[in-house]
Amino acid sequence: MRRPAAPSATLLDGLVASRDAKSHSVNYRSVVIFGEAVEVTDLDEKRLAFEAMTRRYFSGRAAGREYAPARDGDLRAVTLLAIAIEELSAKTRAGPALGPRDGDEAAAGTSFVLLLPGLDA
Repeated sequence: MRRPAAPSATLLDGLVASRDAKSHSVNYRSVVIFGEAVEVTDLDEKRLAFEAMTRRYFSGRAAGREYAPARDGDLRAVTLLAIAIEELSAKTRAGPALGPRDGDEAAAGTSFVLLLPGLDA
């Protein structure tokens, strides 16, 4: 059974400190997906999807060689949804503080970006 779905994800890349309180911000990447979701119940299909994710995030790792493959009970214990994407929206913010005094080195206070560790670092 297909159900409406709208999953979203945000990666926080940095905290942006401004010389002015109202101009503090964050650097981020985000996406919202709109579509229809259906549960994947076939164990072989689930296994293939999870092994593909493992290879994506742990390059070169293979089930049965670098780690024990998922057992059927493991796969039954996790719900996997396949989403047919109808529409999506992505936003990003990167860069330094943009407050009215942040470009003025003679202004009081400081501005900086505190980078946060992530997958791309």
